[in-house]
Amino acid sequence: MLSMRRVNSGQASSYYTADDYYLSEDKGQWYGSLAQKMGFTGGIKEDDFISLVQGVDPKGRFTVQSKITKDKEEHTAGVDFTFSAPKSVSVAALVLGDERLLEIQDRAVKHALDYYEEHYAAARTTVNRVTETEQTHNMLAAMFKHVGSRELDPQVHTHCVVMNMSVKENGDVRAMDFGEGFMNKIPLGQIYRSFYAKEIQNLGYQIESDSKGLFEIKGIPQELIDEFSKRSQQIDERFEELRQEHPNKNYSELRQQACIETRKVKDEPPLEVLAEQWKERANEVVDLSKLTEKLQNISNDKTQEAERPDINSIIEKAVRVATETEAVPKVEDILMPALKFSVGQYTVDELQVALDNHKEVVKMSDRSYTTFDVIQAEQKIVDAVINGRDKYVNSIAEDKIREEVKLYELLKTLEANEDRSLTPGQKEAVLHILSSKDNLIAIQGDAGTGKTTMLDVVRTIAEKENKEIVGLSFTGKAASEIQDASQIRSNTIDGMLANKESLAGKIIVVDEASLVSIQKLNKVLDRCDEHSKVVLIGDTKQLQSIGQGKIFQSLQERDIVDTVRMPEVIRQRSTPEYKSVVDKLGKRNTADAFKELDSQNKIITIKSRDVRLMGICDEYLKDPKNTIVVTASNKDREDLNNIIRNQLVSQGIVQSNPNNFVTRESKNLTGADRFYIDRYNKHDVLILNQDNHAGRAGSEHRVIDIDKKHHSVKLLDTKTGAISDLSIKKHGDQVQAYSVRERQFAQGDKIIFLKNDKGLDVKNGQTAYISAIDEKTRQLSVKMENGRELTFNPNTQYKYIGHAYAITDYKSQGQTAKNVIYHADTDKKVNFNQAYVGITRGKDSVVIYTNDKAKLTSQAQESQKKTSTLDYNLARATSTTQQKKLEEIAAKVATSRSPENQVSNLRKHSVAERLKDVKEHIHDSSDYNLPEHRRMLIENNSIDQSRSKNRER
Repeated sequence: MLSMRRVNSGQASSYYTADDYYLSEDKGQWYGSLAQKMGFTGGIKEDDFISLVQGVDPKGRFTVQSKITKDKEEHTAGVDFTFSAPKSVSVAALVLGDERLLEIQDRAVKHALDYYEEHYAAARTTVNRVTETEQTHNMLAAMFKHVGSRELDPQVHTHCVVMNMSVKENGDVRAMDFGEGFMNKIPLGQIYRSFYAKEIQNLGYQIESDSKGLFEIKGIPQELIDEFSKRSQQIDERFEELRQEHPNKNYSELRQQACIETRKVKDEPPLEVLAEQWKERANEVVDLSKLTEKLQNISNDKTQEAERPDINSIIEKAVRVATETEAVPKVEDILMPALKFSVGQYTVDELQVALDNHKEVVKMSDRSYTTFDVIQAEQKIVDAVINGRDKYVNSIAEDKIREEVKLYELLKTLEANEDRSLTPGQKEAVLHILSSKDNLIAIQGDAGTGKTTMLDVVRTIAEKENKEIVGLSFTGKAASEIQDASQIRSNTIDGMLANKESLAGKIIVVDEASLVSIQKLNKVLDRCDEHSKVVLIGDTKQLQSIGQGKIFQSLQERDIVDTVRMPEVIRQRSTPEYKSVVDKLGKRNTADAFKELDSQNKIITIKSRDVRLMGICDEYLKDPKNTIVVTASNKDREDLNNIIRNQLVSQGIVQSNPNNFVTRESKNLTGADRFYIDRYNKHDVLILNQDNHAGRAGSEHRVIDIDKKHHSVKLLDTKTGAISDLSIKKHGDQVQAYSVRERQFAQGDKIIFLKNDKGLDVKNGQTAYISAIDEKTRQLSVKMENGRELTFNPNTQYKYIGHAYAITDYKSQGQTAKNVIYHADTDKKVNFNQAYVGITRGKDSVVIYTNDKAKLTSQAQESQKKTSTLDYNLARATSTTQQKKLEEIAAKVATSRSPENQVSNLRKHSVAERLKDVKEHIHDSSDYNLPEHRRMLIENNSIDQSRSKNRER
C-alpha cells in the first residue's frame, strides 16, 4: 500500500533525527532526475538531508520561499511517500529469508516514483495571489528502506521524502505542487503493487489478488499474516477508544491521532536477532520447514498458474468500465481498472502502450481518452437534433395553444377558488412543446418551477388534439411523479425498453433529463420516427447522469437544441426567505445564498459525525410526517435511518413489536468491482440486465455456489429452477447484485421501494407508510404517497424494500417535501449540484447540517464535473497530407449518397453512417492511422454545423 503525509520544517530535525527514524537502519539513497543535477550521488548525508528539508540547497541557498507563521518561519519540507509491501511478502523476505524480495521492493518503489515524476511532478508559482502550475517532470526524493514496524513485526517498507522543490523550464526553483500526487495516490499505489506482483511471479511465486488490487503470496497462511500484523490492530483499537473520548473530532483527525499515539520509539536489536525472534514466533503458528516446502510445491505446480490475459482484452475491459460513467475518462480511470484486472501480469508502462495503440481508442488530450463508439453515440444525438429541425408536421397553432392555456387557468382558478395562473416560463414551455416544428427540443426548468403542472397543461391540450403523450424518466420515482401530477402515462426508460414499446408518432417527455446518459437517450431516439417529438425536461444545475456524458447540458451550452427556460420558482413561494435563497442558487450566486442561509441560522456545524447525525435525528422528530433527510452517501443514509427509526420506536410513532422480513438490498457494485468474485456471496440474488446464456434480461437468480478458482458463480433461476454457471470475470457487468438481509418493519414505518415491479405497480424510489401487518399471513398493508393502498408479502411477493427516513441526493432529485434536512459532509466533498438538489427539496424550510461551514461554502461553488466529447477538438491529424487526403475521402462519402437512398428518420446523414463508409475506404491503407481519420471526419462534418436556432420569444 501507499500512504502520503506532508512534513513541515518545524518537525523536520526532531522527527528525522531524534529517533533516527530514517537514518538508523538504512543510510538511504537519493532518487529523481534532480539528484545528479544537484550533485547528490551515493548515500544520503545527514547534513544534506536536514538542510534540504529546511529548504536550503548544498550551497546554502533557499530552494523555495518559506511560509511565515505566527511565531516562526516554517517551510513545508515535502511529502513522505511510504510504500509498504504486502505482509506475506515481508514474511517471505524476512522470516523465510528470501532477500531477493528486498531488491524487488527497491525496483517497485522506483517504478512508482518514476511515474510520479513523469506525470505529476509540477512547480507552483504564486504572483499577486494567482497561482499557476507548470509540469516539470523533475523531483528530488530521499529513499529509506525499513524492514520492521514500530512493534518489531516484519514489515518491508520504504519512506520516500519527495522534497518540496522542482525546477521550471526557465531554471527557476519553485515549490512542488503535490496536488496531482495526492489526487492519484491510489493509482500510484497500484502501480507499485502491480510491478511488485509481476516481479515476484518471475521468481516462481504465485499470488492471489482481490477486488482492491491487493495481493498476497499464495501459500502463506492467514494466521501467520495475522501474527505479524499487530501495528494495524493497535491503531484500530486506539481509534475506537478515541471516538468515544472525542466525539467532536472527525474521522481523519482521530485516525491520525491513533497512529501517533500508538507509535513507539524504535529501540530494536540488530536485524539478525530480530530475524531469529520472528522465526520463533512463526514456528509457534506454522511449521516453517513445511511452509517452505509448500511454497516450493506451489511454485513447481504450473497447472496452478493463472492464465495470462490478452493485454488488448484487458484494455478493452478497462475502457468499457471507465466509459460507462464518463464520456472522456482520465487515463488513471482506465489504467487503474486495467492494473487491477491484471495484477502481476502487466506493468503500467505495458498497459499504457497497449492503450495508446488500441485501434478503437481515441486520445483526446495528453491525459484523457475515449472511444469511437462514444464519439459516434454523442454525435448521433447531435445529428438527431439537427436533422429533426422543422421536420415535425403535427404542431399546433400558437394562437390556439394560448386560448387553451387561458381556459385551463380559468378552470383551475374556479376549482381552487384562488388564482392558478401559470408563470411566464410555464406558458412559454407549453407553447414550445406543442407548437415547435422540431423533432427534439428542450425545457430548462430550474428546481421548483412547476414542471409537472406545466405538463398537465400540455397533456390537456394534446388530448384535445388526439395526440398521444408519454412520460419517461431515468428514475422510477420521477416517472411516478409525472404520472401522479400530470396524468401522463409514464415509465422508466429501462421499463419502456424492456416492454419494447414503440414511440413512433408520440410526444415523448423525458423528465429529469440531466440524469439521462448518452446511451439511454440514444435508445429512446431509436424508438422514434419523423412523426415523434422528444421533449427533454430538466435542470443542468441539478445532478448529472451517473452514466456516460452530460448530453442535456452539452446540447444547451452549444446552442444545439432549441430551449425554453422556466426560471420562476413556485415551490418556496409561501416562504420568502427560503425562496430568496433558492433564487440566488438558481443564478449561481452560491456564496450569497449560503451567507443568507447562515444569517437565518439554517446552517448547523457539528464536527463529530455521530453527534451530527443525532442532531439531524432531533431535527427530523420535530415534524416526521412532513420531513425528508437528504444525504450523499449510502453509509450515512443507512446510519440515519437506523438512528431515526430507533427514536420513532421509543416515542411510539413506530410500533415497538416489529416483524422480521428477509429483504434484498442492492450491493451497489459498480465499475471494476463487478468483475471480482470476492464481491459476491452465497445466497446473493443476481438480476440479469441483458440476455445471456443464464437467462433473459430481468430474470432473477440466486447464487447457490461460488467457484473462486474460475471466478464464476452457480445460479438458480428463482422462477424456472434452471441452474447455470456464470463467469463473473467475463460477465460481471451483465448483472445487478443484491444481498439478502433481514430487516425489521412495524406499523408506522416509512418504507421505500427499491425496484420497479409491474405486478404491484410500484417504482424504484416511491415511498409509503405501513398501516398494518397481518401476523398470520405476513402481509404488509401500506399507503402510498399518492393515497393508493397496497398489500403485499415481503417474504414471498416483493422483497425489495428498506426504510425511508433518509434518502440519497440522487433518490431525492424530483421529490418535494414540506421540510428538508440536508446533510453535507465536506470530508466526502460536496459540489454545487449536490447542494442545489439537497437545499431545494423543501417547500417551507431547509436546515443544513455540516462538519465545516466554511469548507461547505467553498466546495459548493464547484459544479459537478462530467465530460463530453463535444468539449474537445476532434481534428487531430498528424500531418497536413493526412488532413488533405481525409478531406477528399470525406467529400467523396458525402457526395456518394443520392437523395432517394437517404433514410427519412431522425438519424439521416448520421455520423455513424459517414464513419462506416470512411472506414471502408481507408481500412486497408497502411499510410493512415484510422483513429486520426475518424477524428477529423467527425470534426469536419458535425461540430461546426451544429448551431441551433435557439429562439428568443
